[in-house]
Amino acid sequence: MKEQQDYILRLIRQVMQALAAVANLRKAEKPEQALVELHEAYRSLLDVEPDVLPLIGDEVLIEVTADKGQLEPLALLLWEEGRIRTDQRQLLLAERLKRRSRALLYKAFLDGQVLTEEAQAIVNVG
Repeated sequence: MKEQQDYILRLIRQVMQALAAVANLRKAEKPEQALVELHEAYRSLLDVEPDVLPLIGDEVLIEVTADKGQLEPLALLLWEEGRIRTDQRQLLLAERLKRRSRALLYKAFLDGQVLTEEAQAIVNVG
């Protein structure tokens, strides 16, 4: 159990580093570069191409990622991409990404995973 917790913490740290780089690019108004960074993080986390993610249903995505401790890290990436898409006025896509992010976080919470402050803030957003 401790090994799995350590693994999950490492994943979250890696994702947080990627998100920090993405946030800096967003602030610098470089959304395309931010998306490239996010796509690299998706590849690193899931070992799949980001273009495949929209084709995978939420239930399947949850099933594949839950046991590996990838729910929260993936949710954080999806949320940040949703923010970028909002900035780009791609509002429908942004809302889908944010909804998916919340679904993953709710599942992680229901599974007893302790969520980071960032994840808790997402879940508590109305």
